[in-house]
Amino acid sequence: MIAYIQAGDVSTLTARIDHDRSLKLAVLRSNHERAASLVPITLSHLWIEF
Repeated sequence: MIAYIQAGDVSTLTARIDHDRSLKLAVLRSNHERAASLVPITLSHLWIEF
């Protein structure tokens, strides 16, 4: 599944769940409001440093 989030909405990346400097990865969580009376959605992000 692919989720498209409005560009520039960095303020939603509010929670860093885990960060491992030796493995060069981090897990973050973001919350997003949705249109059409849908409930907000929470996404988990895996960030990998190359």
